[in-house]
Amino acid sequence: MMVKAQIIIERSSTEVLLAFLHTQHTQAWWYGCHTFADVAAGYISWQWRHEDGRFQYISSGEIQQYEPGLFLQLRNMWQYDFEKANPLGPVDLLIECTPQSGHTLLHIHHGPFAANTAEWQAYAAAVETGWQQVLPQLKQYLERATV
Repeated sequence: MMVKAQIIIERSSTEVLLAFLHTQHTQAWWYGCHTFADVAAGYISWQWRHEDGRFQYISSGEIQQYEPGLFLQLRNMWQYDFEKANPLGPVDLLIECTPQSGHTLLHIHHGPFAANTAEWQAYAAAVETGWQQVLPQLKQYLERATV
């Protein structure tokens, strides 16, 4: 199963893609997410913590390809849910920006998710819900005049 989502954002494709790569942005729109990305080394990690500092989730993976303003392609991503203690993965993630006149069409392709276990089905459903909730937050954040 592959999760797909898309949204139109009234910003340049460069601004949209950079919003996934820097903590100064992800903290503002992605539930306080801390981003650790080293494009040259080919690694990215997104981390969410509880208010007391304990880890809640970590998603990390290899940067397979990165083209500024166009796409970020990740492979071998693992999701660590510290309350469940079972890492899930690997899956792939493609964050693709299509520049258009005055805006960007953002496409998310996340997966594939194995459909043969209840745990994977729940994970895919959570990812699908998550993208549907967070992309409007990204849009709102980027379209503010101060960004």
